[in-house]
Amino acid sequence: MHRPPRAAARYARRHDASTDEGRIFLGLRRMIEQRAALPALAGGELVGFRTHNASVLGFTRPAPEGGILVLANFSEHPQAIAAEVFSASPARALERIGGQWRELQGGLVLAPCELAWLDLAARE
Repeated sequence: MHRPPRAAARYARRHDASTDEGRIFLGLRRMIEQRAALPALAGGELVGFRTHNASVLGFTRPAPEGGILVLANFSEHPQAIAAEVFSASPARALERIGGQWRELQGGLVLAPCELAWLDLAARE
């Protein structure tokens, strides 16, 4: 109801990965595809995860095979999560949005405004 009129030129650029519109659109599509492919992200069960960092929200989406740890940095600055926070986690986890393995054993730094879906059950 309160949305401004859609700018047709910007909307048309959503399929061009070299534009801001394209990067946002393709990123959202990738997140939707990943969410549909991960059983742990089905349903609505959340279990809180204490990050010990006021700028980082954490929760798990439990699943029998290990689940997904979701971390969201709500700061405009990089935010560190200490290694002790991950003491019950595997040494590495596959970050499902970007497809990169992330080391957890030595702690983790999230980029400004970064969202990470860490698959705790993924195996190399």
